[in-house]
Amino acid sequence: MNEASTGYCTRVNHDPPVMDTITQEDPYAFVYNGIPGEHRVLAKCCTCPHCGAKRFKFEFPTFCCMSGKTKLVSQDIPGELYDLFTAQSELGKIFLGTTYVRITPTFLLHQWV
Repeated sequence: MNEASTGYCTRVNHDPPVMDTITQEDPYAFVYNGIPGEHRVLAKCCTCPHCGAKRFKFEFPTFCCMSGKTKLVSQDIPGELYDLFTAQSELGKIFLGTTYVRITPTFLLHQWV
């Protein structure tokens, strides 16, 4: 039997693969120019005595809470509402599927504050 009678090529290349010894220079290497070798850390600055917010060096003292005039209140989330957001039950899935998406970030924000 030969290749013509079977229709298949029976030749196998047993030579090891030849690696291209010529390496091309990366045309996009310029994007890595100017990257600093170490990270930068901001200078430590004082915190707000009224709300405890960390401030930047040249930030006005009234920027965060207007020198104590603005009070942020963390509201407790009712247990039933918390259960609906975190439950894997059928009722919880229906609630999450029909609730407006804009409510969820507010709810999640209160969980870690």
